[in-house]
Amino acid sequence: MGYKSTVLHQRPEMWSCKTLIYNSLLIIKYNEFKIKGQISPNIFSLIFGFCMVGKQYRDQEYLVKIGKRIVEIRDLRKITQEKLAELTEIDTRQIGRIERAETNVSISSLKLIADHLKISVSDLLDFSKSTKK
Repeated sequence: MGYKSTVLHQRPEMWSCKTLIYNSLLIIKYNEFKIKGQISPNIFSLIFGFCMVGKQYRDQEYLVKIGKRIVEIRDLRKITQEKLAELTEIDTRQIGRIERAETNVSISSLKLIADHLKISVSDLLDFSKSTKK
């Protein structure tokens, strides 16, 4: 290939925005997607938009608490991940990611999970009620 970068071997989701833009420009230049010496506005918008969307607020400690609370309530109700996935129509792997705090769970998904665990969202998020500390 006609370009080298020290971080191209990493997964793209691990790149910082600066690295993403730099590597994208290298790839675009290599593939000759240049228009009169300038990057196409559509391509630049796509790259810039990804950077803006890619940065989400994430409170890992809170996500861990939510995941543990879901597992605790699910276990008390004797509901498996598979059964919860079936009830909520959320993929079993996504339920696992939520419980392991590997993803930022949406409010809608929390509501759906709480409804099928037969508790309110406020009870789901009330960590003081947890039997496991």
